[in-house]
Amino acid sequence: MAVRRPPTHHAQAASRPGSFDILLVLAYALPLALLLQRQSWVVPRTGLGSGIGLVVAVMFVAFAIAGYAANMLPPSAHLGPVPKLLLPWTILVTWSYLVWSCRGLPQLSLLANVGYAQNIAEVIFTLALGGVLAPRQRYRTFVRILVACGALYGLLLVITSLVGTEVSVALKLPLLQATDALQGVENERGGFIRPQGMAGHPLEAGVIATVLTPLAISLARSARGRERAVWWGCAGALALGSLSTLSRSATVGLALAIMVMSLRWPRRTIGNTVLAALLGLGCLVVAAPGRFAAYADLFSLSSATDSSLYSRQFARQQAFTVIRQHFWAGRGVSSHGALGGRTLDNQLLGFAVEQGVPLMLAFVLLLCVPGWWLLHRAPALPSADRELAGGLAGSLAALLLCSAILDIFGFPQIRLLVFLLLALVGPVAAGAPAVDRQAPVPGDAAPSNTQLRS
Repeated sequence: MAVRRPPTHHAQAASRPGSFDILLVLAYALPLALLLQRQSWVVPRTGLGSGIGLVVAVMFVAFAIAGYAANMLPPSAHLGPVPKLLLPWTILVTWSYLVWSCRGLPQLSLLANVGYAQNIAEVIFTLALGGVLAPRQRYRTFVRILVACGALYGLLLVITSLVGTEVSVALKLPLLQATDALQGVENERGGFIRPQGMAGHPLEAGVIATVLTPLAISLARSARGRERAVWWGCAGALALGSLSTLSRSATVGLALAIMVMSLRWPRRTIGNTVLAALLGLGCLVVAAPGRFAAYADLFSLSSATDSSLYSRQFARQQAFTVIRQHFWAGRGVSSHGALGGRTLDNQLLGFAVEQGVPLMLAFVLLLCVPGWWLLHRAPALPSADRELAGGLAGSLAALLLCSAILDIFGFPQIRLLVFLLLALVGPVAAGAPAVDRQAPVPGDAAPSNTQLRS
């Protein structure tokens, strides 16, 4: 007599249309909303509007809370180490907020309240997205949408770099009006335009393209037939788009991401990668010596010729003074700039200054531990998931490096992408296919050969 198995969370969700269906649609819309967000959009003549990515993310969090309340989302058992790392992160964020509130800086209370609410919403967003994407088919569909949107993003950067003027200004969404002050402002370095594409700044564009490149490479390496050429094309568009921004953080982040991915590659693949990099560098020297000189100047690391390096040195000195005074809980979330502090251009220092050194260390662990966990579990995964695990580890490594030389949470697109990637960690490395299968019920006998043949 067959034992009837209880329905799984996903089976329950499939039988209950409504909140979960909307949640899934919003999840699939996140990549497009993220990459179409040019900081701020408004409805003409109304003044109403916000970043598209922010609007979709807020809607997603709202429906996720409703889904959890209705028991329509699975628990966080398939999210790997991320929930355990988000717990101390949440505790430290709350501790810093409470300490700051006790100090009493009424002129900054609104900034602190908004900053704390955003931190909590990001935790809910990460857990909910990981739960929604737990089944393998949804997971791979989401990654493909994300990489495809990223390829269009990178292609715009490449076209702008070749044309010499910002072509994305012509991109207009129906019934909406772009209002960001940075839009259309042509930023140059070494006589070459630094494209910003659909981002608010070339730095933001470069980091987004850099972080998505490893995912595109992982899809290309696991694809077969004609599909492989498509994903290699996406990877090329993202890599070239990243390099076209003439950004130090994007360039070194891309190099580190590929190095991390190569830890699980065969020697032949590593050799081919090095050869391709040298060949590309040689072509750049021959075909565009001026652009090569601009790249070489990026790494001169002289504060006398690079104002951004001088600014970082000055801000670092200011930050260390504040850290010594407020080591454990920081000076208050969103307080550094509001109190006249100089732009740090370093997210790790930003956390230490505003929310304390312990929270800075929690953020480092939040990116390091999942990356190590992915590489550790990768050999036991199926081929396609193994490549995605390596790609995610590379993306997280690039984010960590960029956070040490760039204020990544100061850019809405990068900030949303950080938690989006954390949501992708668990389902792939926890063995996502197992989520779609029901666990065997004790007492069920294995089918006999006769039953299998029939």
